[in-house]
Amino acid sequence: DVCLQARLTERYFYESFANREELFAAVYQHCIGQLRASLVAALAKLPKDPQAMTQMALRTLYTELRDDPRMARILFIDVLSAHGDMDKHSLNAMQGFSDLLESYLILLAPQLKKAKLDASLISTGLVGAVVLLVMRWAVTGFKEPIDDMVRNSAVLFEAMAGHVERCCPPESGTAVRR
Repeated sequence: DVCLQARLTERYFYESFANREELFAAVYQHCIGQLRASLVAALAKLPKDPQAMTQMALRTLYTELRDDPRMARILFIDVLSAHGDMDKHSLNAMQGFSDLLESYLILLAPQLKKAKLDASLISTGLVGAVVLLVMRWAVTGFKEPIDDMVRNSAVLFEAMAGHVERCCPPESGTAVRR
């Protein structure tokens, strides 16, 4: 079916991929790379303002997925039933996004360490929560408007920032804006 849709002979397919699982892994990695590049590009345009960065990252994520529902399905639905090593690809992708978020948390909230909070654990939890929200959103046909998804997802990030500020207020001149 893949070869028929792509108008290729099976020979060309098997020159590039050993099987359908290998093809799925390549498509999955391509989608992850595209999503990550979009997020990094969107964030690079902004000042170091946690609220603006959170809003932009979430808006970019939800827009990309709504505009390409195939990507959402591949990354958040089909990967769950894929065979082979896709569970490892999925975990690596989530870890990559968690690492990206962790680097922003350390940059934007250096007082995390002083508050004895682990930026790695926080970023993993936030990414996990957003992944579950995206899965629900995709499965229900992107029913909620993007603004609602952004506003409700941002609450998680804002709650974390508020907690950090209460535990360990930033030094003067380095206030974290939510």
